This record gives sequence, structure tokens and C-alpha cells, in this order.
Amino acid sequence: MEDGGTLDAAVRHVTSHPDFAGRFKHPVKFNGSEFVETKLTEEEQLREVTKLASGSLHVFLERYGNMLPMGDVQALGELPGANAAEVQFWVERLLREPLEGSRRDKQRRRRRWVWARREMARPDGFFCEDEMKRRDPKMFHRLVGRHLDSALKLSAPMQGSLSGYLMQQLERECEAERTGGGGGLPSGVGGAGGSSAGADAGARGGGGGGG
Repeated sequence: MEDGGTLDAAVRHVTSHPDFAGRFKHPVKFNGSEFVETKLTEEEQLREVTKLASGSLHVFLERYGNMLPMGDVQALGELPGANAAEVQFWVERLLREPLEGSRRDKQRRRRRWVWARREMARPDGFFCEDEMKRRDPKMFHRLVGRHLDSALKLSAPMQGSLSGYLMQQLERECEAERTGGGGGLPSGVGGAGGSSAGADAGARGGGGGGG
């Protein structure tokens, strides 16, 4: 991602926002008996948010976009490296008026379906074990890790079953939408347009540990 001046301005607007302290996620590590949160200094927080913005702009916009002035959002959307579909989705969403509820839900479901298919096809994608652990160690341990031997990784069949289940739910919802049935994802599915509690271990809608 180029144009450090545009990114720096956006990051500073976010970190100086009154709501930033409540939204920033300090890293959490397991010390052998419990999970401990490590509080970062303001300088470290600035560094983490800068890393998030430069490495995963769509996650930065999803998490902090509503703290930015419209001018910053527009400038970020015009950066040379911001032409990815997930970045443009958040730029357009932040720049336009909120959609009427049912249309917003329909768009979110469609985007989640497309996004989930792409991520499940990647061995290092959003649903792989390492990514799930990195996003939310506490939740991963509570929902998945405590049932596994610490020396083992999720087996390929288990990963496949999780992916298959999530895709079935997404496809079912899209089919219900096409036939006018409304549908509804269980709380275990989340994606590019939003994430939900059960999905956080497998699909936290966001980025890395800090930031």
C-alpha cells in the first residue's frame, strides 16, 4: 500500500478519536494457566494500527472506518493498492447513506457467501487454525482448543467438515432469499460484511491481535 501520508493521516484521526480506546484490541497471550492481556503503550498502539492499515486496509476500514472523516475514506479508496473488492466494499459503504434494513442484510449475506467460499479454499485463509488462534486466542481455546491435544492441529477432515457446514448454511440462506423465505444464519457464521459470536473462533471479522 503506497501513499504513507494518506494512511498516516487516517491512522492519526482514528487513534485520536474518543472511541478508540474502547475499540482497540490489546494482544492476549496464554501464559500456561490463563490468558493475560498485555496493555500496549500509545506509541505501540499507533504502530499496530498503522500496520493494520498498511497490510489489511479492508479490516482497518471495517473496524475503524466510522471514526474517519469522509475525506479520509475517499482518499484511502483512491490509493493505488486499494482496488481490491473488499476494500472498495467498505469505502462505498462508508461513503453512502445507510441502506434500508432488508437490502443491507441481503447484500451482507451475498458478500459473506462469496467471501467465505474464497477463504475456505485457501490453506492459510480466514478459517485456518493458526488464523483463528491469532484473532482471538481466548475464544479459540474456549470453543475449540480445550477439546484438542495442545500438540495437535485440527485434522484435515475436521477442517473440511467445518468448511462444509458453513458453506451449507450460507448456501441455504441465499437459496431462502431467492425463494423469498428470508432464511437466517446460525450464530456461528460471519464474514466480510459482518461477524457473529460463534463465528469469531472461525471467522472473526477483523484482523490481527493488536489493532
